[in-house]
Amino acid sequence: MANLTSYVQNHVIDAAYGALGETGIPPTEVDSISETYHPSSEAVSFLTAHPYYLSVIQPDEHLFANPDTLKVMVTLEERQQVALPRRGARKAMHFIAIREGVDRESFFAAWRAASQAIVADPSLSTALCGYVLSHVLPVPQERS
Repeated sequence: MANLTSYVQNHVIDAAYGALGETGIPPTEVDSISETYHPSSEAVSFLTAHPYYLSVIQPDEHLFANPDTLKVMVTLEERQQVALPRRGARKAMHFIAIREGVDRESFFAAWRAASQAIVADPSLSTALCGYVLSHVLPVPQERS
C-alpha cells in the first residue's frame, strides 16, 4: 500500500502483565499489537482514507478485532544507541503514563535519564538488542 514503509505484528505471549496488587494498575489485556511505519503523520491519514482500506480492510476489522478495546496511537520513534545493536527475538513494550502530580517536563527528563542509563550499562549489552522511545503524537484523523 502507498506510504507504508514497514509492518510488524507483535503477538503477546502473556496478555496479563503484572497483577493489580503488584503495580496498582490493571493488567493490559491485548493479544497483539500491529505496528505500521509511515514517512509522515500525513501518510497515516492518507492510508486510513485510502479506498482499499475503506472498502476491504475496515469492513472486516470487526471479524478479528474488538472495536471496544482497539486503541490507535501515532508515535514518533527515537532510537537509542545500544552497545551491540542487532535484531532481537523478543520485544518488551512498556506503556508508561505520567504519574498524577508530575509535570510533563519532569516526566520526560526522568524517562530519558532512565533510558540512557539502561543503554549505557555494559552489563546489559548481551541482553539488549535495541531501545526505542516512542513519543505519542495526536492521531491525525479520527477513525470512523
